[in-house]
Amino acid sequence: MTPAVSVILPVYNQAQYIGAAIQSILQQTYQDFELLILDDGSTDGSAEVIVAHIQGNPKVMFLSRDHRGLVPTLHELLTQAKGDYIARMDGDDIAHPERLEKQLKWIHQYQLDICGTFLTLTGRGRGLWRYPISHEGCEVELLFGIPFGNPSVVAKKEILNSLQYFQDFLCEDYDLWQRAWAVGGKMGNVPEPLLLYRIHHRQRSRSHRRTMIYQSSCIRHRHWQALLQKKLGWSAEQAKAANAQPWTWWRAAQLLRQTYQDSEAKRRLGTAGLFRWCAHELEFTLTQLESPSVKGVS
Repeated sequence: MTPAVSVILPVYNQAQYIGAAIQSILQQTYQDFELLILDDGSTDGSAEVIVAHIQGNPKVMFLSRDHRGLVPTLHELLTQAKGDYIARMDGDDIAHPERLEKQLKWIHQYQLDICGTFLTLTGRGRGLWRYPISHEGCEVELLFGIPFGNPSVVAKKEILNSLQYFQDFLCEDYDLWQRAWAVGGKMGNVPEPLLLYRIHHRQRSRSHRRTMIYQSSCIRHRHWQALLQKKLGWSAEQAKAANAQPWTWWRAAQLLRQTYQDSEAKRRLGTAGLFRWCAHELEFTLTQLESPSVKGVS
């Protein structure tokens, strides 16, 4: 029987945490899933830990090969997936027992294509990360960053297969979700922390910070212009000019704000939104001064 959900779990040198990650999926209250694990050439014994935890479980398919990187690993896992929905999972995180059950219920209730959850932090971080609940809130949040906790996402397989991850840059998730919005993907988040998200010094997002700042700026500007064209009917030239100075951004943001009934979207386009945008622009400018050769995307 074909499972409803394919949980894809890329692994690279996560022997210390992978056992708990696997068990958190196998112990879900929702059991109509398959778990696809791909060890991307780990050198720390991750493969042995994985084998010990799956113990021939028929729900699990385990693959192992030489190291190729995250995006090729995700693509390979997607080609193996049989479910109509894809659930992301990282090898150093822990899923709440009701994660899949609650996310699928939320997806069906609000007719979503992509659904995340709030995150509880562990490791070097403590606290709770909240994300926009509504599609409109996610739409506006894309102006500043990713509107989901990536390893908490459950998405329709058809949208992931049609868009795919790009390998040419590091902000592949941000790029993917912005492109998903551009083709009409409906987004939202379950307003509960359903994933324990680990913060540690080895994370790629910390070790490649300069490149990611540059590339996320390209995606942010792309979304800003697309949003102004879609919601206000502006031309590409008008939308691009609205980003020239903080006051031109503010004027455009207030016009954009008037198009929303959703309070989450309105709040994110208020004064706090202006400060967030300016902070991102300043960070980008400083990065360019330090490393002008860093490349991004268009």
